[in-house]
Amino acid sequence: GAPHLEHRGAMEDIDLEHPSIQRALHRYPDVDASKLHFPSDALEWSEKELDLFVGSGGFLKPKRRKPPTSPRVPRVPQSDAAGSSGY
Repeated sequence: GAPHLEHRGAMEDIDLEHPSIQRALHRYPDVDASKLHFPSDALEWSEKELDLFVGSGGFLKPKRRKPPTSPRVPRVPQSDAAGSSGY
């Protein structure tokens, strides 16, 4: 095995004592917190998102990733779509 792979800092640096994480863990007493690998952005999750993650045993992660957008995607100004049809 490759022991150096186990120490990926970003995965383990989450403060499990954080109040919102503690609340989620208390709602799921059967879940072993030591087996959950909270991503580094877990502290930004809402309570519902934490419930989803903890309740699924760490299987379901909220889809918070920013969608991969190309910088050249033209933004459509909303004012045009709002019915400025020139009447």
